[in-house]
Amino acid sequence: MGNTKIRSFSLRKVLQEVSDVMIEKCRQKKVMFFCSDHMNEDHHMIQDQRRVKQVLFNYLQNSLEGIDKGYISISVRSCMNLGLKTFRFDILDSGPGVNEFMNVNDDMFSTLH
Repeated sequence: MGNTKIRSFSLRKVLQEVSDVMIEKCRQKKVMFFCSDHMNEDHHMIQDQRRVKQVLFNYLQNSLEGIDKGYISISVRSCMNLGLKTFRFDILDSGPGVNEFMNVNDDMFSTLH
């Protein structure tokens, strides 16, 4: 597993750290950024904090690269799944979306057939 460091960390703190960076990146591009924390309490995840942050940054950065104006939002909520607490992250943006992109590039996967 290399540099994987599984430990307990505050999900709310990670969300705040990611949001702080993305607010500035969005401000530079004149894009609005919204963060919604739908958890009724701070939860601690037992996971590799660095990787969780990296995944969130990757999705948010991809959204930012795909738009010139509008918004990006991230929201998180806790859910029960088979008796275990899980977390759902939703990342939305005002970009054209995958369907429009694929219609323009419909031969994108033609070499796979």
